[in-house]
This record gives sequence, structure tokens and C-alpha cells, in this order.
Amino acid sequence: MILSRTTRLARCRAFLQLDVAVAITVLALVFIPLSVSSSGDLDLARRQYFEAVALQLIDGEMDVLLAGERRKYTLGEYGIMPVGEAVQNLPEGKFVLTVKQKQLTLTWVPTKRAKWGRVERVVELK
Repeated sequence: MILSRTTRLARCRAFLQLDVAVAITVLALVFIPLSVSSSGDLDLARRQYFEAVALQLIDGEMDVLLAGERRKYTLGEYGIMPVGEAVQNLPEGKFVLTVKQKQLTLTWVPTKRAKWGRVERVVELK
């Protein structure tokens, strides 16, 4: 068996292959933690979006109630459904109206409480 000496070109190619392998490893080690942290940011953004939509629906319904619709309700708790297409953008949950003597409380309570928080608006009546 005859072994020939490696040429300079073959050594350069081997170095380039090693260089590319190290670069891919470094990129993987940097970008995998970044992708995980950005998914947490997405969850936070989604939660804030749901809270904003729920609060907007609650505020609109509270305006209707304060304009005179509250006279239909006696003291107690009622499940209501706000009008609007934005309700479809919320995860599963329900809107609860609580009527007290001098206070109206409208709350959106999600089905999955561990992931999404409840949104509530309290109005004191005169």
C-alpha cells in the first residue's frame, strides 16, 4: 500500500469542513435558547391581547348597562354574552354580571384559569 502525502488543498478543505461544523454548533447553541425565550414573549403578548379584547367588550357592555339596561336585572349574578365579533377572538370563558345595591361588576372568567387571568370592571352607582 502506497500512501501519498496530503496536498495543501486537501488540508484547506478539511479545515473548512471543521470551521463550518463549529459555526453550526455555535449557532445552534445561541439560537435554541433565543427561540425558547421568544415563545414566552409570544405567550405574554397573547395574554395581553386577550385581556385587551375582554376589557374592550366589558367596557362596551358596561356603557350599555349604565345607559339604562341595568334596570332589567335585579340583585344577583347573571351570565351575559356581549354583542360583537370580537368575542370569537377570546378563548373559552364566560361573562358574568353581578348586580349589587350600589355596584355593578362585569367579569370575564376564562375556562382555563391557570393560563389566562380574569378581567373585571367594577362601577359604583350613584
